[in-house]
Amino acid sequence: IDTVFAVKDNRGGNTINILGGTIISNGPYAVATKGSVNVSGGTITKNRVTRSTESWAGFGGGVLIAKNAVFTLKGTGVISENTASHGGAGVRVNSNTSTFVMEGGTISENTTDGQGGGVDINGVFTMSGGTISGNTAATVGGGVCFGGTETDIVYALSDDASIPVGDDGKNDVYLADGKYITISGALSATAVANISLPAESYQSGTKVLGDTATLVSAHYTKFSVADDSDGNSWSIASDGTLQLSTLYVAGAGKASDVGTGSDIPILGG
Repeated sequence: IDTVFAVKDNRGGNTINILGGTIISNGPYAVATKGSVNVSGGTITKNRVTRSTESWAGFGGGVLIAKNAVFTLKGTGVISENTASHGGAGVRVNSNTSTFVMEGGTISENTTDGQGGGVDINGVFTMSGGTISGNTAATVGGGVCFGGTETDIVYALSDDASIPVGDDGKNDVYLADGKYITISGALSATAVANISLPAESYQSGTKVLGDTATLVSAHYTKFSVADDSDGNSWSIASDGTLQLSTLYVAGAGKASDVGTGSDIPILGG
């Protein structure tokens, strides 16, 4: 079976509510074109999509949210152990008119050979609760990849959102060049997410957190930043931009804390 069901028309306000049960070992399970799907219980697990599935080009192992669609995960709903060749093994938000609302539930242990093990964003993703954990990607964004090419796409976090990086560091949140996380409300977790970036974005002043200055300054310490490819350590300043924390010197390891706003000399290896 390629797809368990597809919601194709929302003109009459049609909505499918999934309250329990298991959707297992299929292709992209929910193609919600011009429709709405709410999952408040049950499990979507061990589904897969590959490059040979031409219509979806290898995206959306568990859930693929198509144009003009809304998918909501809440309650005790689980999306786990799904796979995708290109990206979005758990959930793929496929268009700037696609919306994923996560109010609760769990997205875990999903794996992709591409980007976005847990969630791959090319649309709107608002997360106010639930946990994204233990996901992996062969390229970028084990937990979440925010790298879509469409305009007006958003990744917003608030309330009880949690994307723990894990001991292996693989459940990261990847922000493509020019992308940033919108803090849309107070965050309750002490450690919300670990951010990774493309090499060219590891620069002092790169914006990684946004929305109101008040929210950013109140919650910036709840985010960490992965080391860059040269081994330098970075952190986030109170205005939501990157700052260099420690400088890696070849043959000497990491230097001591360089301090906020310091001028860093270029050192030979």
